[in-house]
Amino acid sequence: MTRHILFDSRWSGPHGIGRFSAEVRRRMPSSLVTDLTGGPTRPAGHRTDGNGNGSAHPGSLRLAPDWSAPKEVPVTSSIYIASNQGEIGGGEAMLLALARAMRDLGREVTVVGPRDPGELVAAASDQGFETVAIGGDSTVKYLGNLRRWDEKARDGLLWCNGLRPAFATSGRLNRVVHLHQRPAGRLVAAAKAAGWGAARTLVPSRSMQKGIPTPDVLWNWSEPVPVRPRRPMPKDRPITVGFLGRLSRDKGVHVLCNAVALLNDKQPGRFRLLLAGEARFVTGKGAAGVRQAVAELGDLAQAPGWMDRDEFFGRTDLAVFPSVWAEPFGLVVIEAMAARCPFVVSDAGALPEVAGPDYPFIARNGDAASMAATIERAASAEWDDLLDASHRRWQEHFSPTAGRERLRDVLDQLDPARDGDEAAATALRGTVRRLDEQPLEPQQILDHADRLSKESIGNHLRGAFEELMTRGKR
Repeated sequence: MTRHILFDSRWSGPHGIGRFSAEVRRRMPSSLVTDLTGGPTRPAGHRTDGNGNGSAHPGSLRLAPDWSAPKEVPVTSSIYIASNQGEIGGGEAMLLALARAMRDLGREVTVVGPRDPGELVAAASDQGFETVAIGGDSTVKYLGNLRRWDEKARDGLLWCNGLRPAFATSGRLNRVVHLHQRPAGRLVAAAKAAGWGAARTLVPSRSMQKGIPTPDVLWNWSEPVPVRPRRPMPKDRPITVGFLGRLSRDKGVHVLCNAVALLNDKQPGRFRLLLAGEARFVTGKGAAGVRQAVAELGDLAQAPGWMDRDEFFGRTDLAVFPSVWAEPFGLVVIEAMAARCPFVVSDAGALPEVAGPDYPFIARNGDAASMAATIERAASAEWDDLLDASHRRWQEHFSPTAGRERLRDVLDQLDPARDGDEAAATALRGTVRRLDEQPLEPQQILDHADRLSKESIGNHLRGAFEELMTRGKR
């Protein structure tokens, strides 16, 4: 039986099928290589500065039984997601999640960000996205170049992930303004200007709607987290109170340190503090104040720096998120819900909204005594039912599936997806690109294949992807 190489030029992986297929392709005659995009072979993750200059990563192969290669398949309108900055913070992590969800929904996605620092562009390329790297050695120059690129080169919907790209493209049509932080001071006027001409303005919580013209809420979501084994609060050792995030005053780290000190005065040795994070994006004065608060706890506190999220939840008995500023969402809270980790939040911004209307462990923000009392109550509570309820809330509202459905509604209103083979083939390609990132069950692939008509490539793709999945799991 003849075998063809099915090659998707827009996706590559650092290991597994991606690396193997890239090596095989170099050794195969071009007559046996078929690009799943239906177009000319273009390496995945191609980077360009908007003027046609760029570098590329090797593409990937797909091995399959003999089949008739499809003609070029039209796809839904392109979406460009423009970044607020080149480094990866919370907003940029959400940008990548949005991009993956859009791809899963069958959209063609390009990530646009600064060339330097290029952390985001590199991460997007590594995940198989087309990228546009915009030059500029300062924020002002980046935004000016972004505006020029938008006027000359954009040919689809622009999703402005943050105030900077939204302000830079103010007045341009076919845009979504997606704000992840509440504008304050002079930025309030900038936010109003950023919305001029936008088809939609989105914010991640109801608490962020105030002060922003006509925004709609699009809750964030998180990837699954390994669920912790059920375990009671320890009796034979100190309770580990854990904080995960940026070590800064706006995150309330100093309040948490003071609360642990109060708890130690009342119950010596009963609590220990684990601070997982660094003072990234924090001013020198702010970082010094947090270091002082941590130092005053002595051996009651441990600050190992950034820690893997799964390790953090595994080591923490009670997670605490003590923010004093108006949190626009609270991503780490939904991660705790997904992990079934007990947690306490302050009442800052959207944290109570995310935790849920009946959540019992909410402290007053900026109040160390209130935080200490709430931690003490939480440490003596029965958690099983509450953890089950929080995990169900995550599944229903904050899981990737829930997030994709909310995003689908937004995109279908802005740019309705095409029916039939065009959208199905695009969604299928997006699903298969994820094989290196997370192995999928064969039925998940077949669910997409079932959407293809008999006149198209459905039957051939079934056999191709069944074999591909078998090879990918070996």
